[in-house]
Amino acid sequence: MLLIPTHKLRNYASCVHAMGTRALRSPHHWGNKVDKWRKKESYQALTRNLNNSPKGYKQWDCFVFRDYVERQAAARTYEVRHLPLSDGNDFKNFGGKMKFDWAKYSWSPARTKSRAEPLVKKEPINACDAAQEGVPMIFDVELGKLVPIE
Repeated sequence: MLLIPTHKLRNYASCVHAMGTRALRSPHHWGNKVDKWRKKESYQALTRNLNNSPKGYKQWDCFVFRDYVERQAAARTYEVRHLPLSDGNDFKNFGGKMKFDWAKYSWSPARTKSRAEPLVKKEPINACDAAQEGVPMIFDVELGKLVPIE
């Protein structure tokens, strides 16, 4: 089995189909929010690519046994060797030798303004004024008259 550096997995992170949306937005997100299966599938694809495996790869229900064995070996290697290094803590895992530019991929959701109270306070409208202003009305059975729809 070919050994693959863990940081090579991050090359797949910009692919939405491989890792999801903005997988490298932060070390915490990479380590805790990106699904393990996504990283493992990308590792298996990378392994097949670097091993020069045949390109005619079938889907899961009809692939060749050789492909199955290769995928299982890659999955086991990933889980034992690379998954513990895929927690986003580069300094602890690589002793500061690997410099990854997290700022290049950083992202945070746009902040929205909280509206504690409505911007415009609505005054109660009587039926005559509402009808003249073109406000939609509905008949209130309890009151026995038309009232504006709120």
